[in-house]
Amino acid sequence: MTKTLSEMQQAEKGIIQSIRGGKGLSAKMDSLSFYIGKEIELVSKQSRRGPVVVKSGNTHLAIGSGIAQKIIIDVK
Repeated sequence: MTKTLSEMQQAEKGIIQSIRGGKGLSAKMDSLSFYIGKEIELVSKQSRRGPVVVKSGNTHLAIGSGIAQKIIIDVK
């Protein structure tokens, strides 16, 4: 099942399937080691347009809600 990162629930895990953005967004996410095929887990999110915190390996990353809506995850 696929969802956007912002639609995921706490503790859900999945693999990044695509990033719907331009080259700038893809490059920015790549530089943060957040790329297609990477396994992530949703740690927390705010109920209204707040940051989304994800975990990949031992790294935690906070992503704004606008960007989180552009990241498609294949949820396990």
